[in-house]
Amino acid sequence: MSGLIPAGATLAVVLAFNGSAALAGVDRLTQGRGGAAAVLAVLGILVVCALVLVAAGWISWLYRFYELDADQMSIGSGWLIRSRRTARLDRVQAVDITRPLLARLAGLGEVRIETAGGRNSDLVVKYLTVADCEDLRARVLEGTRARGEPRGRAHAAPHAGTAPSAGAPPAGTAPAGAPTAGGSGPTVLDGPLPADRLLGSVLLSSGMVALAGVVTVLVVAGIVALAFGLFAAAQPLTWIAGALGAVSVGTVSAIVFGLLGVLGNAWSAWNRFHGFTVSDDRAAGQLYIEAGLTTTRRQSVPVRRIHALEVTEPLWWRRHGWARVTSDIAGYAGETAQVATTLLPVAPRARADALVDRILGQIAPGASAEAEDRWATPRRARWVSPIDWRAQSVTVTPRALVVGRGRFFARRAAIPWARIQGHTVVQGPLARRLDVVDVRIDLVPGPVVVTAAQLTPSDAAALTRRLQERRGA
Repeated sequence: MSGLIPAGATLAVVLAFNGSAALAGVDRLTQGRGGAAAVLAVLGILVVCALVLVAAGWISWLYRFYELDADQMSIGSGWLIRSRRTARLDRVQAVDITRPLLARLAGLGEVRIETAGGRNSDLVVKYLTVADCEDLRARVLEGTRARGEPRGRAHAAPHAGTAPSAGAPPAGTAPAGAPTAGGSGPTVLDGPLPADRLLGSVLLSSGMVALAGVVTVLVVAGIVALAFGLFAAAQPLTWIAGALGAVSVGTVSAIVFGLLGVLGNAWSAWNRFHGFTVSDDRAAGQLYIEAGLTTTRRQSVPVRRIHALEVTEPLWWRRHGWARVTSDIAGYAGETAQVATTLLPVAPRARADALVDRILGQIAPGASAEAEDRWATPRRARWVSPIDWRAQSVTVTPRALVVGRGRFFARRAAIPWARIQGHTVVQGPLARRLDVVDVRIDLVPGPVVVTAAQLTPSDAAALTRRLQERRGA
């Protein structure tokens, strides 16, 4: 987000410069011979270009389609150059509904289908009504649960905005996120997120705290200058002008763009998590998330796809008892993962712990949460980790491996045993001299990165034995 603001400012300057040049050119045309005819010719060219763009957009919309059958989902587009993308339903990770601002104004939305692939592995069906979005998501989710059953083919005519032509969804199927018959259905775990809590978390974000620190330093410097009479030899305005003159234009630009980046990130967080609500449907094995201000999204997260959970408590949140829950979810990659992998943006610590415990209980039903073993970083590791060594620990439970770390950003990661991909033992020259070992836990790509840091060799050996014994448990 911070990179988009400087790019947007540069684009605005370029457009303003080119626009002024174009207006100057039109002014010269009107003053010369045949000025009115020249202006009409320019306007005619612009109208023709606009009509061509509209026609191209209409043709693109006309030849955009999607198909859904018992085994796969396909989308296609193109008139001269046709393309078609297909995803097997057994590879679908999640099905989300998003409604960007312009689409909401037109009463439309889009369905994003995440598949088990890397970057750009998702299918996006655009320009559907809200009812069609709900219907398509329900059909895809039903197909992922019962893809082996015989189903008729649902085919959309080759133009956008048309729902599959098959009959109604199978009996007993409800749109994701809607309570099912009999009163059973999703249970709201947290939300909607109160506006004051979200605003507080935005104002107490890392960027805003850093900005407040810079302002504080400048104010303190000004007070010190006044106290020691640095303004005595010159007027304050003259002194300030001289100080600004000593700062290069590049430094000033960096400060300004940095400030815009901080404010942009704050707005992005507010826009992304406004009204955040998370629900749990145990019967379907799904978490449902609804959030967004200008762009709303309805997201479904299969619990079976969650590979790691992490509770983060920044230092400046602890006075309020707030925490954030993020996760590694198989299938999410790229920019989508930055939003989709957040299960709670800000919540009371007890509620965050309860969400993690609930998810772990579904992944490993019947397993106890009681600690079996616990190892901590020895005191001698303070030379390589002087701030965090007291906060580093590893706890083994029947449900998961729990790794804690961080003093300013306290983090507690919980990894179900069946989700651990492997482990790597690392020992650098300094760690070898201090006789400590790191054990890195290998996981699917995501924001949760786990390393059992600075353990004694015996504790590291005991941990690796547990990892080998419980691999795939």
